[in-house]
Amino acid sequence: MEHFMHDGFSNQKEDAGQVCGVQTRNHKLDVKVWNETKNDEKRRRQKTGRLPLRCFRKKSAGVLIALAVLMALLVYGGLSWQYGTYALCIDDEAICVIQDPEKGQDVIDEYLASKQRDNGSGVNFKEVVQLEQGFYLDLPAVSTDGEFLAFLEASTHLEVPAVTLVVAGEPWLTLKDRSEADDFLNEMKTAYGEPNQPTAKVTSLEFKQEIEMREEIVPLEDVVDAETAMDQMSAADTTAPNLEVEVVYEYVETAAIAPEVEVIPDDEALAGRQEIAEVGKEGKESRRIRVVEVNGEMVESTIVEREVIEAPGTTIIYEGTRSALSLASRGDSSGSDIPILGQVSAVFGETGAYWHNAHTGLDLAAEVGTPIYVVAAGEVIFAGWNDAYGNLVIVDHGNGVVTYYGHQSKMVVKEGDFVARGDKLGECGSTGNSSGPHLHFEVRINDVPVDPQTSGLI
Repeated sequence: MEHFMHDGFSNQKEDAGQVCGVQTRNHKLDVKVWNETKNDEKRRRQKTGRLPLRCFRKKSAGVLIALAVLMALLVYGGLSWQYGTYALCIDDEAICVIQDPEKGQDVIDEYLASKQRDNGSGVNFKEVVQLEQGFYLDLPAVSTDGEFLAFLEASTHLEVPAVTLVVAGEPWLTLKDRSEADDFLNEMKTAYGEPNQPTAKVTSLEFKQEIEMREEIVPLEDVVDAETAMDQMSAADTTAPNLEVEVVYEYVETAAIAPEVEVIPDDEALAGRQEIAEVGKEGKESRRIRVVEVNGEMVESTIVEREVIEAPGTTIIYEGTRSALSLASRGDSSGSDIPILGQVSAVFGETGAYWHNAHTGLDLAAEVGTPIYVVAAGEVIFAGWNDAYGNLVIVDHGNGVVTYYGHQSKMVVKEGDFVARGDKLGECGSTGNSSGPHLHFEVRINDVPVDPQTSGLI
């Protein structure tokens, strides 16, 4: 038992000496063990070339110290590797760093306060804006309030409670509040609701479209004032909806009443001729008129009431009913049956080398100076030169009947003269496209040449 315990105790001492290198009760044994351990370590180092752990730790510490010194030199050399500074953070994203956080906060507060002074207390940042302390790498460092404000403005958006006008279901203008929106709408009504008649009484003034005021949070730059909104309407902005102001008003005016007209048939006058026997006097009446205007343009005007102040008179007109053919009938004892005393030299419809087309009248050969007479009453509508007809007189007999008298050497009537059957028009000649002295007599009905010998005029 003692031997067992002695061996075990000796083994424990030996293990402890190899591992820890501490003294034991048996000093000689401890020295021996320590020397053996030291020699074994030396041989192992010579064989592997590795340093002991304690040596490695000393060298690692030196390396860390050198790295720290190098980093400090780099930071002071210009890299923006900063610790313990404050950064402007927008929605948790760092934008720039600032050395004095109090000044930075003052810039933020003053910027927001200035916007609130101009646009109302409801203006605020859309994003979360704050200054946070920490370690920031490669961020721009600002040193002045102006630089910091530039980063703040470029990185944030402002929003504000406002009122959007919704026209017929479509969002349109956004104004600061309901009061501003009401001012704009009232200004529109004032601009377009003024009647064009000074004595008018407005009975209705409203927008034709349905308008809704919608309260919502919007970007600050979307908000306009009433004056700007009116400028957009005046400039006919293509993005604006068809917002229409309808005004209905009534006014009273005094107006003239045209005289009545009475036409009396006159069988002695040529058909189509009128003669005013009496001119009626104008009357006078009071009218109440209803007008509808949209955006200043009249779209409807209605007379809703009349009151006669003075009755009008009556204009009497005599209108002829007798045809030119009846005036030229052979049974009429007055005047001449033929336009000239002469011989027929060419008939209607005749063709030949002399005419480009068929002959359109009746040629009567006579001496130069032989009188030419009108075959029926009418009005001279032409008396002058014509290249083909020479000196030409044209007489309108009414009902579409017209007669031509061509190649005259002399004309004794002028345009506008009224002539009776048998009146002298001129004298025979050979003017224009003519082969000798003769009268070219032509009859046209509704501007179509007809045969004079079957027309009933001669």
